[in-house]
Amino acid sequence: MAGAGDWGRGRPVSPRLALQITLYEDRGFQGRHHECSSDHPNLQPYLSRCNSVRVDSGCWMLYELPNYSGLQYFLRRGDYADHQQWMGLSDSVRSCRLIPHASSHRLRIYDPEDYRGQMVEITENCSCLHDRFHLSEIHSFNVLEGSWVLYELLNYRRGGGEGAGRQYLLRPGDYRQYLDWGTTDARVGSLRRAVCGPPWKGSAKIMLGIMWIFLHVSVERGCEAEAKRTASGARMPGPSSTY
Repeated sequence: MAGAGDWGRGRPVSPRLALQITLYEDRGFQGRHHECSSDHPNLQPYLSRCNSVRVDSGCWMLYELPNYSGLQYFLRRGDYADHQQWMGLSDSVRSCRLIPHASSHRLRIYDPEDYRGQMVEITENCSCLHDRFHLSEIHSFNVLEGSWVLYELLNYRRGGGEGAGRQYLLRPGDYRQYLDWGTTDARVGSLRRAVCGPPWKGSAKIMLGIMWIFLHVSVERGCEAEAKRTASGARMPGPSSTY
């Protein structure tokens, strides 16, 4: 495996920049684990359960069932030592999806299905759709820019009971009826942009690792140069003397 001293010698050091999420079977980041850096439709071959998660960077959606179905859980960068910390109703996580970074967010809301009736466009978070737009049900969305998280409850809350306070990922695209985003009714309490910042923002461990590598390489090269100068000086003949 390449070490820090191999940088620039044909074997570049590659910090684990791609690793963004690690799922563990047991609580406290113990037991068998699986690492993901992109969407994964079926985690069953790698994990029988999931009781803790470490998100190194980005925003992710965990899904209770394979193929991005079942209950959904929105996770930001951080450590989740127990599945209850992401309000999971069980230790079942069968698929996950990386939410791409977007510089802007725009979403259109329609009360009736199939984009009929009055349209409202939003670009910022909305903690209570009823207070702001006098809407408690939404039957269609048109997501124009960025990804959004839809919450059934107000103030982006996630319920802890069966069927209470679910959340749903809305990626750019058309949602002509509420079945399109995976729910069984049109109840919507709040909407939030899925924002975690660019991949490099806040990645302190990664940045410190890169700084350490370059510092190590600089010191090593300085030592090599000094050693060469010393060896060259030792080989130079001294002044001749006569007796």
